[in-house]
Amino acid sequence: MKDYEELFIALRRITRAIDLHSKKLQREAGLTTSQLLLLEAAVKLDIPSPTNIAKEVLLSQATVTNLIDRMERNELILRHKSKEDKRVVEILLTEKGKQMIELAPEPLQAGFLREYRKLER
Repeated sequence: MKDYEELFIALRRITRAIDLHSKKLQREAGLTTSQLLLLEAAVKLDIPSPTNIAKEVLLSQATVTNLIDRMERNELILRHKSKEDKRVVEILLTEKGKQMIELAPEPLQAGFLREYRKLER
């Protein structure tokens, strides 16, 4: 087998693992990967504005706005004007949104890192 064929197979396995994990996330928590990333970013960031969330999760502002709209309709998040700057809208998790994070399976990369650290040098 040629080097590039091995690389192609490895990349295909990674893509397949990501796809399977995304389906598990949807089945167990009712969230897409992007939605879970958005919820986690809203918790992590000091100022969880749509702009800051977009930068954190490496998605476009338009994509994040669409996700926020959908998630607000599903009562996972709330938009809230910042007390410091009324021009800034912050994203807050509802109790339902917090529960969704708890229900979600661990991120794929967490499992990868755990197994990777078990390998001998």
